[in-house]
Amino acid sequence: MHYQRLLATVFLLLLSGTTLAKADGPDFYKASNIAPGNTLNIHNSADIVSTIIGIIPPHSTCIRNLGCKGGLTLNEFTTLSKPEQAQRLQENPRWCKVTYQGITGWVSGRYLAESHCDQNATLDESTLPAFDCRKASGSVEELICKEPLLAQLDRQMNGIFSAALQQYRINNYEDPRPEQRGWIKGRNDCWKADDVHECVLSSYRYRIAELQIHYGQLQVPAPVYFYCEDTALTAVFYTQTRPPTVVLTIIPEIQGTGQVLAWPEPSASGAKYQGRNVDFWEHQGEAQLNWYGEQMACTKKK
Repeated sequence: MHYQRLLATVFLLLLSGTTLAKADGPDFYKASNIAPGNTLNIHNSADIVSTIIGIIPPHSTCIRNLGCKGGLTLNEFTTLSKPEQAQRLQENPRWCKVTYQGITGWVSGRYLAESHCDQNATLDESTLPAFDCRKASGSVEELICKEPLLAQLDRQMNGIFSAALQQYRINNYEDPRPEQRGWIKGRNDCWKADDVHECVLSSYRYRIAELQIHYGQLQVPAPVYFYCEDTALTAVFYTQTRPPTVVLTIIPEIQGTGQVLAWPEPSASGAKYQGRNVDFWEHQGEAQLNWYGEQMACTKKK
């Protein structure tokens, strides 16, 4: 009987076929077989190059199972040799949709193992930010501890920042910590805003998009080129972020700045984006650019 239960568990973990399961298998997983110093990334889709929206530390439990796809079929599991199974798993890797601390996304099934969870602890954790609310400093951090949406964004930010820190350590990217400290100070200054909640919400969303783009966590869309008098402008529109983000790059630089991130602004016609000291408006191939006070008319390259 023990062997039959064990075999059934193995089938549920590995053999999910090519369609999304209806949360078959265990109710909860734990993170397993993660190398020291690494984490399990949560993606927004079942694709290794998709956006990382959070992380799961090694040995974490209470990872809710929402169903898996890919992996070996029952026939492949019982008939293929170990090398053939490994090859098949490379061709059709297993991905599982999970919820962890309020973040729902996809993780690689090879790093999951059946587990149990204290339901009450899970509910409590899912409403808390990544930082310790007992040490909250100031009215903004207290607000984040009280507001589930802001707390969820804080957990998402923590995962994305951790992934950025890994890129810095492994691939020699720029250290994200100095800017992150500045961002936290700016976020906490939202107590001065007329709408504190909206200020904090926007602060999180803009910073998350900035980290995802600068640290290679998103697939880069095809660039759009413009001629702006004597200046060349490249616009890369990231529709994956929330809100959508455009990365504007000009050559030559103006006022020592050659690249700015900008976000949508209301416009009666066309599309308008605003970044730090930069405004960009585009409609049917014609554009206007205000870059640190310098106004330019632009035409889209055909």
